[in-house]
Amino acid sequence: MSRVNKVILGTRAVMANGGLIATSGTHIVAAAAHHHATQVVVCAGPYKHSPWFPFNDDRFNILLSPDAVLPYREGDLVNTVDVVSPKYDYVPPELVDIFVDSMGGHLPSYLYRLMQENYDDAKDLAWNIYDQ
Repeated sequence: MSRVNKVILGTRAVMANGGLIATSGTHIVAAAAHHHATQVVVCAGPYKHSPWFPFNDDRFNILLSPDAVLPYREGDLVNTVDVVSPKYDYVPPELVDIFVDSMGGHLPSYLYRLMQENYDDAKDLAWNIYDQ
């Protein structure tokens, strides 16, 4: 990572605080880039902006079968360990330098303003995300 100039990431969703819901493993890549002072750029369309704040990181995650990480044919080892295989990672906004979309580049601290412009609180946020 010390020889990398820039890290470009995709994401599943961009939360209102500037955090990401991205593929598992993205958090460690962003943390390594932050440690080495490498710029992290996130490319995401405006349709991926979410008006929700990540109050509970696990609420937006899906657990996959651990068979890809630890096959069941490893019978002795499977009975002695617990393997968790999440599908997504939450990446905090402190690890992201800039968001790029079709409207241009935005800092993570500016995303709340984009949310206010694009979402009407009374109409768009009335539905409950947790009922789905």
